[in-house]
Amino acid sequence: MRKLIYTNADGGSVEIYNAAPFFLQGISGFEAAKNNIYTTKSVNQDGATATGSSLNMSERTITGAMRADSNDLLEARRRTLSKVFTPKLDGTLRYICSDIDKVCSCKVETIKFGEIKARTQTFDVVLLCPNPFWQDIEESIQEIALWVGAFEFPEPDGLEIPAAQEDTGETISFTDLTEGDKFDALTAYALSQQTTSTQSEQLFDDDKATAGYIDNTDGTVKSSSYSNYVSKLVLISPSTDYKILGNIYTQPVWTVGLAWYDSVGAYISGVNYGGATGNGTYASPSTAYYVRYTVNAVDLAVSILELNSSTNIDPAFTPLSPSPDYPAPITGTRELTISDGTNSQVYETPEELWSLPDGVRSEYNFITGSGIKRTDKAVFDGSADENFQWANDGTLTVRFYINIIIPNISLPISNQILANIACDKLKNVTSGSTYSLDSEVISAYNSNDSVKTSIFHIRVLKSRMPSWSDSLTNAEKVGLFKTWLSSNPVTVIYELATPTAITGTAQDIPCYIPQTNVSVDSGEVYAMTGGGIEMGYRSPSLIVNVNNPGDVPCGMRIVFSALGEVENPYLLNVNTQEYFKITKTMVAGEVITVTTHFGNKRVVDVLDGVTSTVLNIDLESTFLQLETGDNLYRYYADDGIDNLECKIYYSPQYLGV
Repeated sequence: MRKLIYTNADGGSVEIYNAAPFFLQGISGFEAAKNNIYTTKSVNQDGATATGSSLNMSERTITGAMRADSNDLLEARRRTLSKVFTPKLDGTLRYICSDIDKVCSCKVETIKFGEIKARTQTFDVVLLCPNPFWQDIEESIQEIALWVGAFEFPEPDGLEIPAAQEDTGETISFTDLTEGDKFDALTAYALSQQTTSTQSEQLFDDDKATAGYIDNTDGTVKSSSYSNYVSKLVLISPSTDYKILGNIYTQPVWTVGLAWYDSVGAYISGVNYGGATGNGTYASPSTAYYVRYTVNAVDLAVSILELNSSTNIDPAFTPLSPSPDYPAPITGTRELTISDGTNSQVYETPEELWSLPDGVRSEYNFITGSGIKRTDKAVFDGSADENFQWANDGTLTVRFYINIIIPNISLPISNQILANIACDKLKNVTSGSTYSLDSEVISAYNSNDSVKTSIFHIRVLKSRMPSWSDSLTNAEKVGLFKTWLSSNPVTVIYELATPTAITGTAQDIPCYIPQTNVSVDSGEVYAMTGGGIEMGYRSPSLIVNVNNPGDVPCGMRIVFSALGEVENPYLLNVNTQEYFKITKTMVAGEVITVTTHFGNKRVVDVLDGVTSTVLNIDLESTFLQLETGDNLYRYYADDGIDNLECKIYYSPQYLGV
C-alpha cells in the first residue's frame, strides 16, 4: 500500500493513502526527471556532439479524494488540505510503499478541488521539486577514525580491578571493552511472538477479493470484463440488516450484485444492483449465514460492508486473528547478534526456542553450548496416523477430536482443560472462558491421568469443506476435515512436563572493541563479560569504504573533531587522489564541518560554542563527491593525527521511486 506524507515548514502535515479521510487515487512525476542534453554542431556535421546533460526540476502531482458524512465536514477537510499545502511554505514529501521509504524537498505550485458529488470531493496537488532526487529518510554515517582511552598496565599492589559487566534485556550494550575481553555467559531466553487482532466493524477485506462478479441469480462467480471483484464468503447473522457504502462505480445493467448463502455455503438468494453502485441497506434472509458481493476495482480500497447499525466510515479492515483465514504465526527465538554498530556476527540456537502465555520459556547458553527445553510444538496436518473422530455438528461449525499421547506433555488433572498452549490458527479455549458454539476454536483436556492421554478438540466452519452435508456419515465428515487440515495444518505450542536438555556446540565469542551490542531476534539475553585492565584504544580504521547505493553521485558532510592539537587535517579519495584539506591548526574540542553538496558548499568551524566560516582551505582542494558504489577514503593530518576523529555523513540520491 502506497502512503504519502506531506509536511510543511511549520510542521503541518497530512497523510494520503487508501484510508479516510484523504484517499490516494493517483500520482505522476515520481519517476526520474526529464534529462536535458547539451550539444554542439559543426558545419556539415551529421547529428551533433553531446557536451553534457542535466536534469530538470521535477513536477510531482498527487490526485486524491476526500469523503465525509456532511458538506460541513467536507469543507473542514478542504481547509485542512489548503492550510498544509500552502504555497508560502517549503515542504517535504515522503513516499512509503513496501520496503521503499524516501523523501524529497518541494514547493507547492497549485492545489485544486473538484466538484462535490455525494459528499465526495477530489483534489489535485502539484509540487515543484528544485532538487529532482529522492533521498533516504535518515543520513548514512561512516566513522573513519575514533579514539577511546588508551593505556594498559600490569596490576600493581592495591589496584582494584573493575568488576565484570553483566546485563539482561532484548538488546544490551557493553562499553569500555578492551583487547582480550570475551563473553563468559550468553544465554538467550525465549519469547514467542504472535500478533493477534479483533474483527473490525468493516467486514470487507479487499486483499481477499477475487476477480469476477457475483451472478445474483445463482450465486456463482463469473468472469468480468469490467474489472469487477468478488468478496470472500463473509460471515453474517440471519435476519439482520447490513449496508454497503463507499462505492462510486456504477455497475453495468446485468445480473450483477450480491448473494446470500446458508450455513454450509449453499446459495439461497441474491440482490441485483446492475445500473447502480451497490450502496444501500440489505436484509439477510432468515437462513443466511454468509454473503458475497461485487465491487469494482476503483472501489476496492474504499468499499465498506458492515452492520446497518454501525457508524463506522473507515474502510480499513482488521481480521479476527488467529483464524484459519488469518493465521497468527508463532515465531520463537533463533538468533543472537553480536555487533559494534557496523560489523556483526550472528549465532543460531540448535533449535527454535518457544515460550507460553504464562511465562514458561526455553533457554540456551551459547558459551557452554547447552540449554533447557521447557516447551515444544505439535502439528496437526491430517496425516494418516492422526485418528480424528467426529464429535458433533453446530449450526455453522463442526467439532472433531483426537485422543493422542504426546510424550512429556504437561497436563492438568483428569478432565481439566489445558489452558497454557498457543495456537497459530485457532483461538484457545481456557478454563472459565465463554465462546459461541459457532466459533472456530481449539481446546485440550487430560482424558486419563494414568496414561497421560490428551484430547484435542478442533471446531471449524462447515463451509471450509466442499460438499459438506450434515447427512454425511461420520467417516465421510472426518475425511473432509482431514483433507482440509492437510492444506491448513494447525500448530500448537505446549509445556513439557519434565524439561529436557538442549545440546549444541560450545563457543568462544570475543567482544568488539571498545563497545559490543548484544541482541536476540525475540526474547531476552543475559550476557556477562570481563577482562584485563586496558585504558586506551585507538581505532585502526584509517581507510574505509563508503558505499553510495544511490543512482547518482552525491555530496557529503565531513566532520573533523580534534581531541588535541591537529595540524592541517584532510580527507583523501584513495582511488582518485583528490582531497579536501584545511590549512590551520585545530585545538582540543574544535569541530570543523565540510559540506560538499551541490549548491550548498561551505566549511564551518565550531569552538567553545562560537560558529565561524573557515577560509583556510588548500587551493588544490576538491569538494569531494561520493560516486555510486564503493568509495575508498583515508584521513590525514600533517601533525597530531592521533588527536583526530573523522566522520562522513551522506544521503544517497535516487532518480525515482
